[in-house]
Amino acid sequence: MTLRELYDYLIDNYGNRKCWISELATDLNIPYTDANHLTYVLGYRRGKVAVLSSYEVFSNDERVRRIQAFI
Repeated sequence: MTLRELYDYLIDNYGNRKCWISELATDLNIPYTDANHLTYVLGYRRGKVAVLSSYEVFSNDERVRRIQAFI
């Protein structure tokens, strides 16, 4: 999964309230803390979007890139 696909996947699934962070973690086969970090970088706070981050901001985050490498 590319970073762009991951970005779109998170917005489509978590952003549209189709799943919880724990379900994201299971679906992506990553730890809960990593799934939480992905949603946090995107701009979500407690399930609601505060300010949606652009793809550029999301893709420049070092931890996001490390997480994506394991997916």
